[in-house]
Amino acid sequence: MATARTSNSELTFRIVAGDPGGNFTIDGSTGQLTLTRPLDFEALFGEGDTRMVNLTVQVSDKGQPPLSALCRAQVVVTDQNDEAPRFDRSVYTKTVPEDAPGGTRVIQVSASDADGSRQNSRVVYRIQHGAQDKFVIDSTTGLITVAQGANLDPDLSRPRAANYKLTVAALDGGLGADQLVDVATVNITIQDVNNKLPSFTDPGLVTIPEDTPLGSVVRRVVATDLDAVPLLRYSIDHSLGEARTEEGTLVRASDYNFTAAFQIHPIEGIVRTAR
Repeated sequence: MATARTSNSELTFRIVAGDPGGNFTIDGSTGQLTLTRPLDFEALFGEGDTRMVNLTVQVSDKGQPPLSALCRAQVVVTDQNDEAPRFDRSVYTKTVPEDAPGGTRVIQVSASDADGSRQNSRVVYRIQHGAQDKFVIDSTTGLITVAQGANLDPDLSRPRAANYKLTVAALDGGLGADQLVDVATVNITIQDVNNKLPSFTDPGLVTIPEDTPLGSVVRRVVATDLDAVPLLRYSIDHSLGEARTEEGTLVRASDYNFTAAFQIHPIEGIVRTAR
């Protein structure tokens, strides 16, 4: 507080510099500084978790001639956590093959916080719902990966699932009730890959007479494939075939071309006589 040592002790105060935005006012008689409006931390120049406002205040007496002095009033402004994190999109979509091993990158989500301080603008990520132990997220980067040990094959999942809807949260650095959050949805579709062997239904023993006409149906073989979109094609593997006489003696292909005796429809699996 400034004082005058003469009878001209009446003092007046005013702000002469440091407040171009008109955020402060001063009582001309008492020198009491007050705000004219709430301060916007993010609009103030500076870095770090605080901002400094340096006001220059002039005090003058009523003497003749009047005398004056200047002082600096430094106002320290701290950040209020008034900006919530915001994801760069509300819905993310990704397709992942069912045989993706643990650690496979799925998708990276991203959110930002407009608060000016490092503490309040810091963003961490969490999966709130829907992962079913199949997916994990890096709390710092927002990268979602397949969980170690997880099997995405729908046929091996209980309950069976080919689509996952994850709710991902971005939380800022506010403490307790001051912490703010935004959420986004991550839709993950499990893509079928050809990773299951087809399996034949045993056709049993088939007997046909030796004079069976050409083109006659011998048997329709049936196979199944547990892949989501099976595409089966049938063929005869002649390298594994053999022929025997009634006495059980092996027939050499050079004596009789038994490999050409039958043909199979590649799609329907119908075996017919060919010669």
